[in-house]
Amino acid sequence: MSYIINLVIGFNPDEGAIYIVSNPNTKVILAKPANRLFIELIENAGNIVTRETLLNNVWGSHGFAASNSNLNNYISLLRKSISSLGI
Repeated sequence: MSYIINLVIGFNPDEGAIYIVSNPNTKVILAKPANRLFIELIENAGNIVTRETLLNNVWGSHGFAASNSNLNNYISLLRKSISSLGI
């Protein structure tokens, strides 16, 4: 399943790729934690998601240690990845 965000950004969670809808050849591949985080944020769009929920769903349930620092870093990485597409 792929997602289209604001008719501008495409996201293919199977590949972990974000791209501009008008130019799908230009894409950025996300690290696995960033991919899981983006999925969580998209699936909960319009809802408040606690840090604890994100930490558990993105790291804890996959057997990794979760920390606020990890979450902050991957939010920053998602922003930079989207910016690198020129958005």
